[in-house]
Amino acid sequence: MILPNMQLSESEYNLLTKYHSEVTERSFGSEAIVTQNGMYAEKIFRATFGKFRITPEKIEQIRENKFHKVVDLFKMGDTFPNQVKPLHTYSYQGKFVGYRTGWSASPLMEKIKVSLDRDFCIIVLKKIREKLSEFHQLGIIYGDIKDNNIFVAIDSGEVVIDFGDLDNMKVGDYAIDAFNKFSAEFVKDYGKVDEKLDSYMCNLLTLEYLNNCKWWYDDVVRNLEIGRLPGELNMPNNRNKSKVLIREMVQVTPQYSGDYFIDLIDY
Repeated sequence: MILPNMQLSESEYNLLTKYHSEVTERSFGSEAIVTQNGMYAEKIFRATFGKFRITPEKIEQIRENKFHKVVDLFKMGDTFPNQVKPLHTYSYQGKFVGYRTGWSASPLMEKIKVSLDRDFCIIVLKKIREKLSEFHQLGIIYGDIKDNNIFVAIDSGEVVIDFGDLDNMKVGDYAIDAFNKFSAEFVKDYGKVDEKLDSYMCNLLTLEYLNNCKWWYDDVVRNLEIGRLPGELNMPNNRNKSKVLIREMVQVTPQYSGDYFIDLIDY
């Protein structure tokens, strides 16, 4: 299987990196511009991938790393358990500059705001946990788990979860090349990227929604530090396990078990 490529002209490249009223633009920090148009999305990288004081050699390393991950995910075909899949790459002046994927329903943050249903939150979190396990079986570590990277749909009454931002996964031998500040702190202290990073980030997401945090993971970390637990995790049968897991996360040591808060909730 060969991943198709679209060579962009200067005008086409400029079109994909600018805001247009007919599409929805989502800026991925300083790394890239993501535009959604109908059932598709394009992610076009900025010239330096959002890095500062970076050498041309390092830029090319990042470019190669992202390209190989997108290609490998494409080659997995239907074995890649995600409806958001690479459809083709974009190149400009002979270099890989981005890729197109399908677009899946609404980001989690939008679905949760509309739903405001705690049971629905728990179902979604359990589905995310299942998806991460499927990824791990394929040698994929996600590591940038946050609500605007996760898409939720209801298909025949079943909750369906998909992940976006595909190039920031660890795929086989190709490393994660972008970390948010929370995953970066974990990797700095823990020393490597493995499946425990996914559990750590998923635990932050679980506490964000079950504790109704207002300021994303900054608020979650403050709650962790004081040991605040949502009701489901503070039940007598869960309290001790939850407190141990909180202590492991606050200390972020190599002894971190990698357990998931959502596994403690019986729904």
